[in-house]
Amino acid sequence: MIELETEILDCVDARNDQRSYNKHNGDGNFTVTGKPKSEEHKSKLRKWNLGRKMSIDARAKMSEVRTGKIHKLVICPHCGKEGGDNNMYRYHFEKCKTLGNL
Repeated sequence: MIELETEILDCVDARNDQRSYNKHNGDGNFTVTGKPKSEEHKSKLRKWNLGRKMSIDARAKMSEVRTGKIHKLVICPHCGKEGGDNNMYRYHFEKCKTLGNL
């Protein structure tokens, strides 16, 4: 029965379909997109995660998953620096230090 459900979810591409209630393709990996979290829910999550200790095994698994991940390269229009999209959007573009000095 699970195989049939997986096949159907793959056929309709449930993970990427906005109208789909199932946000996975039967593999058990749910996506986290969709409904935004309320401020109350965010505060509860912060409180739950505060001071939480992760085991060495869990940290090793997280490191293994992230190792070798390729980020899109972008260039800051203000200073010309090139880098991975995550850090560049964090420190450059509207927040670039050279923005006011040009």
